[in-house]
Amino acid sequence: FMRVARDAHADGRALVATVDDAFEPSNSAKAASTLGAGRFARVELDGQVVRDASSVGATASDDACARACEDTKGCNVWVRGRDDASVDVRGACWLKRRDRASIDVVHRSEGVGCVWNSGTLAKDFARESEEVVSRLGASAQAESRTATLTIEGFGDVVLRLKPEWHHESVQFIRALAIERDSCEGTCEIYRVEPGFLVQGTLKSTVVASNTQTKDGPKLMER
Repeated sequence: FMRVARDAHADGRALVATVDDAFEPSNSAKAASTLGAGRFARVELDGQVVRDASSVGATASDDACARACEDTKGCNVWVRGRDDASVDVRGACWLKRRDRASIDVVHRSEGVGCVWNSGTLAKDFARESEEVVSRLGASAQAESRTATLTIEGFGDVVLRLKPEWHHESVQFIRALAIERDSCEGTCEIYRVEPGFLVQGTLKSTVVASNTQTKDGPKLMER
């Protein structure tokens, strides 16, 4: 759970992204597709892993794997081992995602030697940070200089925001704090060294990840 100063999420609304545009496959994927719209035979689609095959379990059909994706928050890409694949791959169902509908799904493999079928669903696309933060208003954005990360079993961690160092990253953190359940099951702290650093991941299926990188000041040195 995160919050930005000035009651950023006080209205309690949870916004849902809706997208009308469908994924447009490559020519090779179109030729390989025999499974209907949004499904591709002998194509292994890439994406961020939401649930791996071991957690999903074996599935009896492509429809079953697609339903698992439909029922899983954050999933909009599924990949399943074909029925004619080897025993260790057959029926294995991987649930994945891409943040933005505008991003073409990368093909990890395709063609007659590919042992996977794949599909995409138009659901659970993330919102852009600037869009989410705009709900605060210009003055509140400028004054919001801290965010509080509440960690179950650990307590509150107050993050000091430095937009002059990296505006895009600050907007991402602000958006996480504003959007309800944006960190649910995806954010974690895995290393704490008092007086030195805190390390973790701030991933979200609700807020699109920041893709802008910049050189910043050197802060950590033993």
